[in-house]
This record gives sequence, C-alpha cells and structure tokens, in this order.
Amino acid sequence: MNTNIKSERYRKLSKASLVTGILAMISVPVMLRVWIIVIKTSGFYNYTLLMNVFSLSIVFWFVLPVTAIVCGSVDIRRIKAGRYSNKGRGFDITGIVSGSIILIFGIFDLFILWGLSVAY
Repeated sequence: MNTNIKSERYRKLSKASLVTGILAMISVPVMLRVWIIVIKTSGFYNYTLLMNVFSLSIVFWFVLPVTAIVCGSVDIRRIKAGRYSNKGRGFDITGIVSGSIILIFGIFDLFILWGLSVAY
C-alpha cells in the first residue's frame, strides 16, 4: 500500500499570472499620481522627465498585463489539455481578468494623456 501522498503545488505560470496581474493593478494609481505630479510641477516642457514617466507607464500598463494574460492563458490551455490538474486555475483566471482590465485602462489613459499633451 502506498502511504506517500504527493502534495500538489501551484505551478510557476499560475503564480506568475497572479503576481503580474496584481502588480499591474497596484501600479495604476501610483502611475496616475506620478503623471499628475509631473504635469503639475513641470508642465509639458520637461521632455526628458515626461519620456521617463512614459516609459514606466508602458511597462506598468502594457508589459505586466500582457504577461499576466499570456501566462494565465498558457497554463489554462495546459490544464484543458489534461497535462496538469486544476490547481492554480483560479490564479490563472485572476491574472487574465486583472491583466485585461489594466490593459484596457492603460489604452484609455494613453489616449487621455495624448489629448492633454495636444491641448497644451
């Protein structure tokens, strides 16, 4: 009789999807506050500072959400194929949903920031 019970752990893709989705969601209010501070203090005249903040926004509003969506989708596809058990499926779904919301929000925010830059 086999008395060894193999404990099942969460997969790395599940964890990556959840963590990047949460990081993307946390970064939105932080980056919005940074944009407000930069625009209030220097306006649209300090080009170097604006480009640095813009590159950070690209990372937080596009790279992290896309990573969450891709990791979650790949892991769910592997679960559906029967290669893995359902453990971690909730992490995958949470990462996909949060990544999708932040990606849409990031696109919307870039249009707003573009409109503000054209207005000044």
